[in-house]
Amino acid sequence: MDLNRFYHRRKVLVTGAGGFIGSHLAEALARAGADVTAMIRYSSSPLGEISSIYHPI
Repeated sequence: MDLNRFYHRRKVLVTGAGGFIGSHLAEALARAGADVTAMIRYSSSPLGEISSIYHPI
């Protein structure tokens, strides 16, 4: 299965995106063309690991 074709223009929610695994997952999905919404718990860190792809809504 071609994951880039599968996730292209799909809406995806990644929870825990401020952490190591969640941030890498969100970045990989964004590179695959997915429309990624990332949930981050701000009490632990403002942007965590996801600052490279952070765009406020």
